[in-house]
Amino acid sequence: KKDQFNYKCNICGNNYKTPNGGVGNLRKHYENHLREPRDDQTQNKKQKIQSLIVPLNDPSLIDDPVSLEHDLDECSSSTLVLPVQDDQNKTKSISVTKTQQLTLPNMISNIKSIKGGKQESKITNSIVYYFCKQNVSFNTIESEGFRHMLKTLCPLYNPPNHDTIVRRINETFNVTSTKVRETISKVTYVAVTTDAWTETMSMKSYLGITIHFINSAQLESVTIGTVQLFEGHTSKYLGEILVKTLLDWNVTNEKVVAVVSDSAANIKKTVIDNFGSDRQISCLAHMVNLVVEKAIDKTQEIDTVTHIKTGGIPQIINKVREIVKFFKRKSKASDALRNYQQSLNIKDGLCLKLILDVKTRWNSGFYMLERFLRLANNISYVLMNFPEDDAPDMITATELRHLKDICSLLGPMEVLTKELSVEKSVMSSKVLPLISCTKNELEKQKPEILMAKKLKQKLLEELNYRCSIYDQNSILAICTILDPRFKDLHLRDPLINSKTQTLIVNIMELENSDDPRYTCSNIITNDEEKNSSEVKYDLWGLHRNLCCTNNDKKMVNTTSINELRAYLNKPVINIDDDPLKHWEETKISFPRVYKIAMKYLVIPATSVPTERLFSKAGATVTKSRNRLSGGTLTKLLFLQSLDNKYWPF
Repeated sequence: KKDQFNYKCNICGNNYKTPNGGVGNLRKHYENHLREPRDDQTQNKKQKIQSLIVPLNDPSLIDDPVSLEHDLDECSSSTLVLPVQDDQNKTKSISVTKTQQLTLPNMISNIKSIKGGKQESKITNSIVYYFCKQNVSFNTIESEGFRHMLKTLCPLYNPPNHDTIVRRINETFNVTSTKVRETISKVTYVAVTTDAWTETMSMKSYLGITIHFINSAQLESVTIGTVQLFEGHTSKYLGEILVKTLLDWNVTNEKVVAVVSDSAANIKKTVIDNFGSDRQISCLAHMVNLVVEKAIDKTQEIDTVTHIKTGGIPQIINKVREIVKFFKRKSKASDALRNYQQSLNIKDGLCLKLILDVKTRWNSGFYMLERFLRLANNISYVLMNFPEDDAPDMITATELRHLKDICSLLGPMEVLTKELSVEKSVMSSKVLPLISCTKNELEKQKPEILMAKKLKQKLLEELNYRCSIYDQNSILAICTILDPRFKDLHLRDPLINSKTQTLIVNIMELENSDDPRYTCSNIITNDEEKNSSEVKYDLWGLHRNLCCTNNDKKMVNTTSINELRAYLNKPVINIDDDPLKHWEETKISFPRVYKIAMKYLVIPATSVPTERLFSKAGATVTKSRNRLSGGTLTKLLFLQSLDNKYWPF
């Protein structure tokens, strides 16, 4: 203020007059200054922009993209053109566009998409997917921790309650099951696996059913039924449940190529009564389990007086099992084993524990013996220095040598079991080659100890005896020939090979009997048709019909044989290649063989998919979910088995 009517701005130095003494103009002038950036702010922006100017060959140019984005967000310009120098000191320019701040309409749109909109539906569908895939109790949605997580991830989202989740699961099942039914209706052939099972938590019995089919050169499997059983497990009752469930999913008897199950008498009879013995295939994984168990059991000697089996491999395995149980039962022993490993400079997270076998799975015993051998020195040290008197004795050095030979012999059987456990891969064609290769690996083993030699002999005997049913199975022989990885390499019996090829040719003729290229009308000439219309009695009509039928048969037969031979003359593909993908690439060259291959390569080698279904069911029906109804369990297991492409994401 210079005087009563004259003022000077301290910011810009301009003079202003107020004749009437009012300060309105002065206030407006000051507010204009407030809207202008100050010099120090402008200087800060310039410094930030200059700090972004770096050579192109400077590795720090993209070292911290987060800080770069933060710096750009503070700049008023939406696009910056930055002069930079390359390694030849030539000035170039780059443009950097910053992310613009959301406008008010966009923010309102985002809020609407959360509350009852598309975004809310996506989040809810993801929660339903999580509950189905992870076997989580429905009450989890109302737990404090789960809701806190959702609130942190999406504050505007209102989590559903227990009833809403159940309703959405039912809706999802209805939508996805419709899609699957449509897919199945378009599929020509399917294979089925089935087995019965009792859930121990609620003591309810179920019949599990999975189907397998080829869709767009991909092998797919779906759990279509986990049906609760209310009567005795007779073959008639199980057959009614099986057929009804298949029909509910558009799977007719004609569509079923084969049914794979275990060798239980009631299940086997169910399949034979409803689909025929030619379409019943016993699970190879169960057969391998029997082979190993029986071979080990037969290494024992039978006492001539008491007729009780003694000694042999089971005696050594029992000793190992008791030692493992001791370490599982005594926390001090388990701690001592871990501490001893740590004293050998093994990190805590890498210390090994002993494995206890499961009676129903032979390979769990193999893993128990294998781990025991690996930790034998550590176990011996702990047992020798254990203070308590109830510690079991360590096995002898001779018994350890026995275990090494035993594990060496069981190794090929363990690899065979792993091969059979692969999902979503063509497996039926592997059955005969796997049996052949396993026998070959066992033959190559040269055990030194008498007990191991006896085990080798018994393993080969059991394989030959129990797997002979697969050598005689025509479906498996067809699958092997139609797999471009094997063809007829493993059909060493010339008679079986010849019969199988003849059977394939007959199937090809039957499948292509309606082909217009091979009908009688193509053989009769126009002159013959004309002559036949002029005469009243066609004396040679029967002869012409017989010739026509015979020629049709020869033409189709010759074409089918030639195509099959041309396919077999091609070299086999790599064992790791996908046979379905290979067939898609070569179906133009061998259209008839391709059609038959798509029919038979869909068959699984084991009922492992149903076994896995029961494992999933056991994980689903827990203490916190032991009141699940059979219908809800069926829906959950169906959704759990689905590929993501069927989910309404």
